[in-house]
Amino acid sequence: MSQSPTTLHTPFGNVFAVQSGIPVRDALEQLAQVLGNTQALCAEAVDADLRQMRSLVAMIHRELEMGEGLLEASLRAFNG
Repeated sequence: MSQSPTTLHTPFGNVFAVQSGIPVRDALEQLAQVLGNTQALCAEAVDADLRQMRSLVAMIHRELEMGEGLLEASLRAFNG
């Protein structure tokens, strides 16, 4: 029986990283959650005032960085 693929250590943003050894299925489930969070933040931004908008955009940016890190770490499991 073949072993399930796991993530490889993948830095993202300035100080964060996806750790190696996480089952890719778990990483992709977390990615789905991150994308859902990002979608909710975007919906909030539509009605936000300028001060709130700045905070929401910063949060959206961080969520997208996390999503990119999770996706890259998952893809690297297959591409080495």
